[in-house]
Amino acid sequence: MSRDIFFITGEASGDRHAAPVAAALRARGWHVVGAGGPQMAQAGAEIVADSLLWGAMGVPDSLRKFPYLWVQSRMLLRQVIRRRPAVVVLVDFGTFNSRMALYLRRLGWPRIFHYFPPGSWRQEPRDWSRFSALTDRVATPFARNAEFLRASGIDAHWVGHPAVDALQPVAHRIRLRRELGWPAEGPVVGILPGSRIMERQVLGPRFLQAAELIRQRLPQATFVWSSFPRIGRLERRLQARARAMGIEVFEEESHRILHACDLLLVAMGTVTVEAAAALTPMVCAYDGSRLAKWIAGRLLHQAQRFYAMPNLLLGGEAVPEIVPRTPAEAITAQALAEAALGVLEDPQRRAQMICQLRQVRELLGPPGVAKRVAELIIDLAQSNGEE
Repeated sequence: MSRDIFFITGEASGDRHAAPVAAALRARGWHVVGAGGPQMAQAGAEIVADSLLWGAMGVPDSLRKFPYLWVQSRMLLRQVIRRRPAVVVLVDFGTFNSRMALYLRRLGWPRIFHYFPPGSWRQEPRDWSRFSALTDRVATPFARNAEFLRASGIDAHWVGHPAVDALQPVAHRIRLRRELGWPAEGPVVGILPGSRIMERQVLGPRFLQAAELIRQRLPQATFVWSSFPRIGRLERRLQARARAMGIEVFEEESHRILHACDLLLVAMGTVTVEAAAALTPMVCAYDGSRLAKWIAGRLLHQAQRFYAMPNLLLGGEAVPEIVPRTPAEAITAQALAEAALGVLEDPQRRAQMICQLRQVRELLGPPGVAKRVAELIIDLAQSNGEE
């Protein structure tokens, strides 16, 4: 009987979410194998495909990556057939993993587990009946999503968001800055332009321009750039520009930036939830090519009211969002700087944002997420006759 649990993750966020679950499974004697990144490898998983840079931003970028990802999907299917794991765990990376679930079902695969199911962040009701044929059990980080899934007859469990385990609110922000060698006084602004190549290509230069504008008004401000070296030449160019501006390039885990900074400039995505869990104020941004924005608008049929996860969870604007509202529009460094200064220069607004982020953190559920997910996976494996 197989003791393998086969994970398929995509992007840096999937790697982060899956790693503590992999560690919890290994502690219970299971062998974890599959597609992942450095954090899963550090947790002891056997990595057969490095999926850290699989993510795309927008439909055109996704189409460019499709041939490579199709080859990767064939390889992973061959690995699953050869290894015959007790359970296949699909983590986030919605479109790719939905297709993987469909392929696995066609092969007659009996046990498929979704963690962070596709579209789990959506807070409005949705018909999930088609998805029910592609999964045996779901662990979702959002309570409302679990309700919608169960209404469609899916064995869904609300487990909470792993950010509540990874990021506790820091008690001594100034002390942490001193440990990092950063100034204790004056605002410290963290710059996190995402983990996808297109995000850093589009948002990185604008975040740096915004830092220049903020510094003109707050010359005492310190800026910290969150490094993502796996991107290669693009990242080296951005880091060189940041260093030339006197910006600290931080090459350690970005979680320390979330704890030490007074404000973050962040790309839309998982980091907005992690920043909320750390109770760190932020300004969120998204942009892309005109074609990508036009296609996204056609697919969504109408503009969303909110995009940042803290705002979606609360149903209101807890954190500023700088996003283009039409395909022809592009976000500007000026808009980013004004939003950031609106928080940095207004202690009352900053305090109100932290209070709202505390509400978001409560909505993310209690600690112990990885253990709960691992137990659900093991139970599914044992229901298939594995011990």
